[in-house]
Amino acid sequence: DGLEVKAIPGDAGDLLIWHRLLAHGNGHNRSNVPRLAQYITMSPAHFEDEDTREARVASWKEVRPMANWPGDRRGWEADHYSPATLTDLGKKLLGVVAWT
Repeated sequence: DGLEVKAIPGDAGDLLIWHRLLAHGNGHNRSNVPRLAQYITMSPAHFEDEDTREARVASWKEVRPMANWPGDRRGWEADHYSPATLTDLGKKLLGVVAWT
């Protein structure tokens, strides 16, 4: 098929980034130390999709996940944190400010 499975080595604390359509998975944790992971999805806001843009901004302001991500049912982050401070670039990526 011309396709090959390729192991991507990583050490504790490494950040791995890949396109979401790339088939991916993780191996078994062979230690008795818990493995922690943070999954992040990113894409620039599109001002022509106003409903989604508004939902993204509301999610940020309310410190809650978007509807398609389950998040923590306890709402711990919203109870203990304020919205992240955004740079000018962050405001554009989120959709708070339009790209000009």
